[in-house]
Amino acid sequence: MCSSVSIIVAVRWQSIYAVRGTETQPYPSDRSSHAESEQSPLTVHILAAVAEHEREMISERTRAALRAAKTRGTRLGNPQLAKAAKRGTAAVRANARRFAANVLPIIEEIERAGITSHNAIAAKLNERNIRTARGGKWTHVQVGAVLRPFAP
Repeated sequence: MCSSVSIIVAVRWQSIYAVRGTETQPYPSDRSSHAESEQSPLTVHILAAVAEHEREMISERTRAALRAAKTRGTRLGNPQLAKAAKRGTAAVRANARRFAANVLPIIEEIERAGITSHNAIAAKLNERNIRTARGGKWTHVQVGAVLRPFAP
């Protein structure tokens, strides 16, 4: 028996070929799970209805299992949300410090050349095609954020 995913894929392929008006089958004709002749719109609708019904059944089983777990007293979700948030924040800060430490020598070189404003430093970084941590162009705000952790 076909899974609901393969039925959905078959329905989508049949819909594509029906819209194009081609006689080509989406699957090789030697596959035994698919008819060799083009499927009629009725067959496509039936397969779509079966796939939708299966999706609804999976959804209902999931909701019922969550309700049962809740009535048993199981705490749903992340029971250590505050701890996970702290770990996430620490990881973001560590990545920011690592990036700042990598780009700081370049900024110091620019400053030694006599350029001290954040706007001018950002312009020089953009001239050198050095990207920000997210791959964008530099602005005075990002330059200040990189310099801030290392400020005396």
